Amino acid sequence: TKAHENFDSFEVLKELAPFHFILDHNPFDITDFHAKTTREQISGKLSLHFDKMQKNILYCLDKWIGECNEPRSIKPIWNFTNHVTAKLIANICIGEEASQHEDVIHTFAVLTDDMNRFFFLPPFLSFIHQKLHEFVISLPFLIGFSPIAKHKKILINRMKPVVENRIQQKKILGDSYKPSDDILEFYMSQPDFVPSNVNYNYFADLLFFLIIVGIGTTGKSLANLLFGIISPLP
Repeated sequence: TKAHENFDSFEVLKELAPFHFILDHNPFDITDFHAKTTREQISGKLSLHFDKMQKNILYCLDKWIGECNEPRSIKPIWNFTNHVTAKLIANICIGEEASQHEDVIHTFAVLTDDMNRFFFLPPFLSFIHQKLHEFVISLPFLIGFSPIAKHKKILINRMKPVVENRIQQKKILGDSYKPSDDILEFYMSQPDFVPSNVNYNYFADLLFFLIIVGIGTTGKSLANLLFGIISPLP
């Protein structure tokens, strides 16, 4: 068998970012569900999000840069682009109601960076044993030095009233209920969702996996775009 045929991107991700040790629910057990969520709720609904995307990006650029009548230095660029994309991704994930809160936007913006501080160690320990690296970088989380707890508390506190309100609206409106175009609504539409016993911790873990993957790549792409715009043409 050729080497590239044995390559598994999720196995690499598990080694570099062992979410299966860090989160309460192992995201690698439901990779198909995450792929379906991304395909149907993000890629498949981009046309529905265009107006919101433009609105949120312009709002954040105005907030963080403003008119910029005088030259300004924005450092670090990673922090800036993450905050610009955070409101947008929060809106797509948990809807307009919850994403308007500054603490939620901050959580979406800094969670990836907070996690990356623990993942800076190069995987040289893997030369000793395949699983040694992922165990070592998981230790701070396992013994309580985890940035996730505070972010999870914020996310659940803001998400819970939205879920409760939607459950109530479904009861009142029945078939007339109009579902929202966000990932939270998608989670609530799954067959295993129990309105009388909502597992908010599970919802938070599902969203954390998307946030960490989505914010990092989107923020980096935006940073590259901005540098491309301001760089002098050849």
